[in-house]
Amino acid sequence: MGNHILIYSDPIVFGGHETTLCDGIAALVEDPGVRVSVLLSKKNSLFGRKLAEINGNIDILSTDFETSSGDVFRALFKTPKVREVEKKIRQLKPDLVLVSQGAIGLSVCGLRGAQLTGVKTMSFIPMCHPVSLVRGKDTVEVKLQDRLYRWLYKLPACFLTTNRTASNWLLKYGVPKDRILVSYYGVDSNSPPPLSYEFEPIGKRRQQIGIIGRVEFYQKRHDFFVRQVARHPLIELLDIHVIGDGPDLKKLKQLIVELSLSDQVWSH
Repeated sequence: MGNHILIYSDPIVFGGHETTLCDGIAALVEDPGVRVSVLLSKKNSLFGRKLAEINGNIDILSTDFETSSGDVFRALFKTPKVREVEKKIRQLKPDLVLVSQGAIGLSVCGLRGAQLTGVKTMSFIPMCHPVSLVRGKDTVEVKLQDRLYRWLYKLPACFLTTNRTASNWLLKYGVPKDRILVSYYGVDSNSPPPLSYEFEPIGKRRQQIGIIGRVEFYQKRHDFFVRQVARHPLIELLDIHVIGDGPDLKKLKQLIVELSLSDQVWSH
C-alpha cells in the first residue's frame, strides 16, 4: 500500500461514527510518511471543523456530494453522480480509498465510484445488520432492500469494523474472513475518565437517566423508548435526559408533549 489514503464520507450528519473516524485519522497522520485526504459533504460543517482541529498532513476537501434517497440504484446503474465521484477520486490519485459507512446504505456512490477506479477500496462500517432486523419487519420492500445491500457488500476489497457483531454479519454475507479487519473502539481503562455530564435533579425525582446519541428514529428508536416509558409506572420516579441532535429532534419534542411527558423527559 502506498502512502496516500483518501477517505470518502458524504452523510450530512455528524455522529458517533464520524467521531471514531476523526480519532482514526488523528492516529494515521502521526506517521509523517502518510498523507490523508478527506472528501466530505460541505453540508456536514461540524465534521469539517473537527477535521480542521487535527494536526498533521491532511487535506480537507468539501464537495457537493451527499448521501440521498435512491443512491443504491444510482450506484447499481453507474449514474452521473457515481461517475462524478469516480472522476474526483481519479484526480486525487490515492493509493487506498477508505469509504466511511455508518451502514452499507451510506456513501454508496463513493463506494461504487472508488471501485470503478480500480484503486483498492476499504469500507469502514460499524453496523452490518440486515434491514429486516433493524426495521423489525420483513415486507417485500425490506426484502428488496436487503437483496440490494447484499450486492453492495461485494464492492469493497476489504472491511474495517469496530466490533465482532458486525464481523459475524459480514461472514454470513459471504465476505471471506481474511478481508475483515476488526479494530475495537472503546474506552481506554488506563486513561483518565472523560468529563461527565452532570444532571441536576428536577423536582423530587430521584433517578437521573441520560440517553446520548444522534436523534434518529429509524436507527436509534427514541420514539419506541419514549412510548414505552410513558406506559410504565416507574416513569414517576425518573428524570430522563436526551442529549444529542439529529433529524428527528423536533419530532421527539412533539412526541414528548403528546405523551404528557414534559415533566419527565427533557432534550438537551
